[in-house]
Amino acid sequence: MASLKEKLYQKIVAHRPRTTRLLKEFGEVKADEVTISQIIGGMRDIKSLLKEVEEKRTRLFSLGDLSQTISKNLDEWYRVELTYTSNAIEGNTLSRAETALVVEKGLTVAGKSIQEHLEASNHAQAWGWVKSRVKISGYEFSEKGLLELHELILQKIDEQNAGRYRNVSVRI
Repeated sequence: MASLKEKLYQKIVAHRPRTTRLLKEFGEVKADEVTISQIIGGMRDIKSLLKEVEEKRTRLFSLGDLSQTISKNLDEWYRVELTYTSNAIEGNTLSRAETALVVEKGLTVAGKSIQEHLEASNHAQAWGWVKSRVKISGYEFSEKGLLELHELILQKIDEQNAGRYRNVSVRI
C-alpha cells in the first residue's frame, strides 16, 4: 500500500500541468488583492505581504511628516483596535465601541464582567509599555521583558501566574 507521501506526490504530479497552465495564462490576473500566482504559491506568501507593507510605507512617507493630531489619532486608534482584536480572539465580548469606552475613558459597561474590563485596560497598558520600550535607545527585548509584559496583561486577573511561565498543560 502506498504511503501518504507517495499518494500526495502522485496527486501533485497529476495536477502540475493544470497548475502550470493556470500560472502561464492567468498568473498576473488579480483576484481581489492578490494575483493568481500568489494564490497558487501559497495565498499571500511572505514576499507578497512584505511588498504590500513596503508600498504602504512608501506612500505614508511620501506624505511627509504627519501632523501631531493625525499621529495622535492613529496612536489612539491602534491602542483601541489592537486591544479589541486581541481580546476578541481570546473570547472577550466587549464590542469595539465598548473597548474604546473602557480604554479611553475608564468607564465600565453594564452586563460585562470585571475580567473583561481588566483584559481591555491591561492590554492597553501593555501596548503603552511596548511603545515606551521601543523609544529607549539600544533596548533589546528579552525574556525578562516578555515576563514583564505578561505580568501587565494578567495583573488583577491572575496574579498567581502573572509574569510566570505556565507549569500546567494547556488545551486549545
